[in-house]
Amino acid sequence: MHLYSVRSYTKLLVKTLRHRYIAIAIVLVLLVSSGSMIPFLGVDMFADEEVPILMVQVRTPVSNNLEATDLIIRQIEAAALSLPREDIINVVATTGFIETRDDAITKTSVGQVVLELVKNTKRKRSIKQIKDELRQKCKNISGIESINFEVPMSGPPVGAPVELKVQGRYFEEMVKVKEVVKNELRQIDGVVDIRDDWEEGKMELKVRVNPEAAYNAGLEPAQIAWTVRQAFEGQVATVFKDADDEVDVVVKMATTQENQLDQLANLKLTNRFGRRVALKDVAEFSLEPGYSKIERFDFERTITISADVDESKITGVEANNILREKLKYIPQSFPGNNLDYRGEFDEFKKSLDNLVQLLLIGVFIIFMILGAQFHSFIQPLIILFTIPFGFIGAVVGLLVINAPFSITAMYAIIALTGIVVNNAIVLIDFTNRYREEERGRWKSIIDAGRIRLRPIFLTSITTVLGLLPMGLGLGGKSPLWAPMASTIIWGLMVSTILTLFIIPALYAIVDDIRLRKVKA
Repeated sequence: MHLYSVRSYTKLLVKTLRHRYIAIAIVLVLLVSSGSMIPFLGVDMFADEEVPILMVQVRTPVSNNLEATDLIIRQIEAAALSLPREDIINVVATTGFIETRDDAITKTSVGQVVLELVKNTKRKRSIKQIKDELRQKCKNISGIESINFEVPMSGPPVGAPVELKVQGRYFEEMVKVKEVVKNELRQIDGVVDIRDDWEEGKMELKVRVNPEAAYNAGLEPAQIAWTVRQAFEGQVATVFKDADDEVDVVVKMATTQENQLDQLANLKLTNRFGRRVALKDVAEFSLEPGYSKIERFDFERTITISADVDESKITGVEANNILREKLKYIPQSFPGNNLDYRGEFDEFKKSLDNLVQLLLIGVFIIFMILGAQFHSFIQPLIILFTIPFGFIGAVVGLLVINAPFSITAMYAIIALTGIVVNNAIVLIDFTNRYREEERGRWKSIIDAGRIRLRPIFLTSITTVLGLLPMGLGLGGKSPLWAPMASTIIWGLMVSTILTLFIIPALYAIVDDIRLRKVKA
């Protein structure tokens, strides 16, 4: 069997060498075709394991007390408990606390309901189906400002599928832009759970001093601010002793919620001439909502808008592209406000850029080491030609298991870079040795392939067999590790086969070019 295999390989190798230029052209066509297949595979930014948990995060008006928020959370909890029991293990409702992707928030106007689900191997429905049903049940619950149905991720932390930041100087303008963006998102079919991190604070009594009136009345703005502060916070006038304790006597304005504004307006201030001036004569008053918090990104005031997508209708990439097109007019219509697109796709691009840089650095290091080893810079290029072979096999592997291109697959391709070159190194090294023994050009190339056929195949097969259980999902298929294993398995198999035929052909072509130069 071994002799038959070697003879068959030798015959095919001879035919490949005779048509070496056609063989290289075919490989280049395969490489281009593999690259064009990525859009058909789809792109799943960060493939991860399914965590059987569904979190419903709720925000209500900031003025809500704990009791009002709890009434809403109880309705959502009841909706969760009405789901089929074969899908759910437990439901836990919490009022006054939510845990987001980035932070944990504690306040009276928020709450969350966590559903512990049955494992996917024992559950008939997917988390998406359960989430869609619960979303419909919660659709008519009143008093909710925003609601988010989130599935925790076992992979690296990433942003929402759709996420952008509104940045500017004035919150009044930024809030208008925020509403425009959210309205545009609502019109994109498949975009769900639209939310933002903007929260109005509680009502504040604001005093705006009229500089001209204050100057004419003989008052300074700092004096007015100090007097208003003392009226509400008070000032320690004296201290009296109660046994061994010292008690501060604080003097401040006696106010009630009903007449607070009138009392403040009639507050008397003493100007530099010793006259009494009413505060209403030098200032204006208003009750306005304050800021619950001020978020900044890159030192600029920021409101973050995010949304999820129904992947059966649209992907995060498509939604981002549509939104970019729809919001081109924002910088002109709202000068001073910028849109910064972030989220899952942005993080994928950054990760991909970093991986490509690492890949290029790794290839360069391999090239320099091989150059020093072979005392040539042409033969290392022949060896590095095996890296595209691994990419062709990686795409085949993803097609076979119907998995999208992801960061995990990219890791596997980088791992293949260091694996697939080994076989080419051995072939080139043996060919060089045989040529030094003056066996002749063609005999050296064919003998190197024939002699190294068995070791190359055994090395590749042992690696493939070691990864096969993970690739086939024996003991449980993993959406995170199965694509990586399949990518390496198919990448190694395809690259091994192509290396045995194409590397000798490429070696012969380089030799052709060298001989033509010598004759010239």
